[in-house]
Amino acid sequence: MKTYKVGIWEEMGAYVYIQAKSPKQAENLVNEGLEENGIEYFRENDIYTDVTHREINIIEKPELSK
Repeated sequence: MKTYKVGIWEEMGAYVYIQAKSPKQAENLVNEGLEENGIEYFRENDIYTDVTHREINIIEKPELSK
């Protein structure tokens, strides 16, 4: 059996409900969460996600591997 290095790229869209005093505060809270742990930061909240694009490519063929 041969080993292939396969690249996976995925683009995801999401929305989450945030309690805040203003739209700017809500945006800041989301940005802080994303900087801390990406989309996983919001997994405990009501988050709704959808994969919008996905691409898979062979990056390295077995004969090129070291």
